[in-house]
Amino acid sequence: MAQLIVVAEATSGGEESPGTSSKFEGPIIAVSVTKTDGTPVTGLAYKNFTLHFLRGGSSVELNSFVPLSIMDIKKSVPGVYVLVPETPSAIPEPGEKNIYSVAVATAKRAGDHGQTLTTLEG
Repeated sequence: MAQLIVVAEATSGGEESPGTSSKFEGPIIAVSVTKTDGTPVTGLAYKNFTLHFLRGGSSVELNSFVPLSIMDIKKSVPGVYVLVPETPSAIPEPGEKNIYSVAVATAKRAGDHGQTLTTLEG
């Protein structure tokens, strides 16, 4: 097993939903995955990512991360993946901030893995 370096950044909406002309209004999370030597990790798919979010604001409950299903993964730069969650409600309300947990695991080399957190403000 080896460590993967995982870095993520979240932004909101504006992405066209796959197969439609409508805009997706939920969070979009760009994830960079590299080996410890800086080599990009390519060829990852849905099964390699686990995504959760913790809603911000006054209703925060500790340890209440909610799993998110991934609707689409876009790949255009080696080692960089754009995750589009199925749940548009995972976008924060105005004035609030959500926290997203992104974990990556591979089946190659006995399961390389890594994880990171990123936030998005409404």
